[in-house]
Amino acid sequence: PMGLRLEGTVDAGALRVALEGIVARHAVLRTVIEAAEGLPVGRVLPVDAFGPVLEEVDLCDSGEGAESEALSLLEAFGRRPFDLSRDLRLRCLLVRVSGTESLLGLVADHGSFDGSSVSVLLDELSALYAAALSGREADLPALAWSFADWASWQRGWLEAGALEGALGYWEAHLRGAPQVLDLPMDRDRAPDRRRRSGHVAVGLDAELRASLERVALAHGTTLYAVLLAGFGLVLSFLSRQDEVVIGSPSAGRVQAESGGLIGFFVNTLALRLSPGAAVDLGSYLSQT
Repeated sequence: PMGLRLEGTVDAGALRVALEGIVARHAVLRTVIEAAEGLPVGRVLPVDAFGPVLEEVDLCDSGEGAESEALSLLEAFGRRPFDLSRDLRLRCLLVRVSGTESLLGLVADHGSFDGSSVSVLLDELSALYAAALSGREADLPALAWSFADWASWQRGWLEAGALEGALGYWEAHLRGAPQVLDLPMDRDRAPDRRRRSGHVAVGLDAELRASLERVALAHGTTLYAVLLAGFGLVLSFLSRQDEVVIGSPSAGRVQAESGGLIGFFVNTLALRLSPGAAVDLGSYLSQT
């Protein structure tokens, strides 16, 4: 689920045209999964095979309670499940809070959409909406591929022998790796963990960032790799483990043509780091 606050007058007709243009442009959003004889098969349907892409609610007469009511509606909208055998993979809700302010909820099925797809969606939505308002065609580049083309290429690549090589690499990379990050806890690990999580924003000032970039350049690597190494060292210190495994998302868009596509390309890599061994963690801990 994503949410946008729109200021000014929103032309719902132009917005609907823009959203339908995105759905028409990206067939993955119109792909339903049918399971004939237990085998899942994707089938691409035309835009008019589905209900409306955009739903609307007008709360302009709700007074001061319009904002909280709108947020409640959007939260419920975001929790509505998808029926993969019949639903469009993108649904949108426009809630008018006043004559000059609206909230737009966009919900995509994760099987057809990843983090990199967000920028594709928003860029195209902006271009198509502006074009619909002016009655012209949007100046969007033609897509060289569809997501189905990429899926077909990936299947062929794996069947040609890449799968065995990839599995062999990761099996060797993770053989003997620690199964648990043994961080100090103030209570026992709950057996029925509900996977509640959070995030912490960390800011780097310009001087520190420049210093870290010089370190990366000196070692022929990236700022991300330097930060990852530092994070691994902190985890190693806290857990008193020589090795840690950190999950890192990868965009998975290895071909330039995939950059403009909406789809699920993302993959999570299990990166095995040995920061404790590199700095003789035992001696380091004995001195702290």
